[in-house]
Amino acid sequence: MKKAILLIAMFALIGLCADAQIMFQKIYSGLNNYSSFNCVRQTFDGGFIALSNYSSIQLFKTKANGDTLWVKSYPVTGDTQGASVQQTLDSGYIICGTIFSPTQISYACLIKTNSLGDTLWTRSFSAGNLFSGTSVCQTRDSGYIFAGLEGIESMPNMHLIKLNAQGDTLWSKFFGSLIPGSLQETMDGGIIMTGTNIYTSDLIFLIKTNSTGDTLWSKEFGGANDDYGKCVRQTSDNGYIITGYTTSSGAGGKDIFLIRTDSLGDTLWTKTYGGAGDEKGYAVQQTSDGGFIITGYTNSFGIVNDDAYLIKTNSNGDTLWTKTYGGSSYDYGNFVQQLNNGGYIISGSTMSFSSGNVQGYLIRTDSLGNSGCNQTNPPTIQQSFPVNYFYPPMFIRSGCDIANQTIFIENGGITSTICYTGLNEISYDLTSLFLSPNPFTTQATLTFQGIKNENNKSLSVYNLLGQEVQNIFVGKDKEVIIHRNNLPSGMYFYKLLDDNKTVLGVGKMVVE
Repeated sequence: MKKAILLIAMFALIGLCADAQIMFQKIYSGLNNYSSFNCVRQTFDGGFIALSNYSSIQLFKTKANGDTLWVKSYPVTGDTQGASVQQTLDSGYIICGTIFSPTQISYACLIKTNSLGDTLWTRSFSAGNLFSGTSVCQTRDSGYIFAGLEGIESMPNMHLIKLNAQGDTLWSKFFGSLIPGSLQETMDGGIIMTGTNIYTSDLIFLIKTNSTGDTLWSKEFGGANDDYGKCVRQTSDNGYIITGYTTSSGAGGKDIFLIRTDSLGDTLWTKTYGGAGDEKGYAVQQTSDGGFIITGYTNSFGIVNDDAYLIKTNSNGDTLWTKTYGGSSYDYGNFVQQLNNGGYIISGSTMSFSSGNVQGYLIRTDSLGNSGCNQTNPPTIQQSFPVNYFYPPMFIRSGCDIANQTIFIENGGITSTICYTGLNEISYDLTSLFLSPNPFTTQATLTFQGIKNENNKSLSVYNLLGQEVQNIFVGKDKEVIIHRNNLPSGMYFYKLLDDNKTVLGVGKMVVE
């Protein structure tokens, strides 16, 4: 079966949509007027879920236009910080982060919530005195893979932990001297991870494991100076795209680093992007046209000081356009995702010069990166940067202490609009489509209940890479038969549209 972990990302590409013209920049204040968004994801209803990593774990749910629906905070004894969030198959959320106790001991934590952010279960993980959570994603079996960092950055160890749907640990693995950046379940059921190996003078590592966390191969990339891996994603050709930053390119300061590899981790090309100052890349995604979108920050370009940075490239890493966002503050982009309409959502933070308050920052753009205000089009300097790569052995052992951590919830949050462009949102009933049987082997019947739209309709079916594999004309009928035809076994997504391309409903199906 294909990977359910990719469901969230692909729903954002093919799923529910609000008006295609919406663009905005908004800032969000949580408890004590502090928040900083490490991660944002488009949700099944076309809105967004954003996770704060400042002072306490705070979860912000918004509409498609950025207006806040609710905010939940998950404080415990001591401070908490959020690192990663993803919507799960049951429409809830999985969150990973870190708990800091009054005795200076830290624990990695996982929080599973329902669709309203209410806690269903929590887990905390310890491995010595210091342990922090860095990345989590749901797997095709409805379980989770989770990466954590043990120790401080001068003596780090990376832990990889697999849990079932109830949060019970199935196995854990330990990788010495590595600082994790991000991870993802791959199409073959394995795991791909990137980060930084400080044991080898700060090189970017790439590790591919099987479904039980055993290493299949490992690679390292870098130059004469320090290089850092922050994000990896599998590409449509089963290769990988990595972003981070480098001090080895010789362009002055730090530069954003982009590395594309084949399915075995061997380099196809590498690029750096930046100017005379510092640039860092924090997130990358392959876009629907086969190119890439990268976010981070720059202080070489922009309006004032550090600005959020967005770079769009073609499939060879050549720059198509670049944007910066920010005003009279320090502004950063931490995560980017392409939306179903071809635009982008960026999460990050903004820090006021006068007050020093750090607030969450969301930027929604069109397909060319336009957000409506406070942006520039900088002349990014691009280089093809040759790197050395290696085949290091990775030291692995098993083990981790686990506990059930009681976490309570508080509400609250303030949203301020910097700029907004958009029309009214499109809304519809998420429960209006019914597929039976599901899973199926040869055919299934999709019925439409409660949809009053009388226009002609069509049904599009997509694979996990967002590629349309079937398009069925429905007309004005109230049901349609989906034939397997030549579809391989796996998970697929479908969306029902009228002849004005209005999305009437979405769903997932499994072909056995």
